[in-house]
Amino acid sequence: MSVVIGGVFTVLFAIAAVQAVLVQTQARIDGQKAENLAIVEQIDALDAQLAWIESPAGIEAWAKETGLVRAPGYIILSPVAEGALAAPVVADPFASKRLVPLGDEGTSG
Repeated sequence: MSVVIGGVFTVLFAIAAVQAVLVQTQARIDGQKAENLAIVEQIDALDAQLAWIESPAGIEAWAKETGLVRAPGYIILSPVAEGALAAPVVADPFASKRLVPLGDEGTSG
């Protein structure tokens, strides 16, 4: 009879030990789920922030924060007749800091 009672207590102790392990494992799983949920909420918040930054209102707010201003008006560029502008000036790499008009590089000695 004492062997049977000892066996029953052993079985009950083993069941209690397994339950303790299961509870600890479930606690770790719950902690991981909570951590994952917090990370998902952070990602959602960052996605919303990124969407606002990429929106026209966000770009306008960024431009104002950095000091950009709206243009007072629009200027339509029109083509200029050939020869109406002076030739661009380029640096001559073989002369000492002398500027020559583009196309005249070979004429100077």
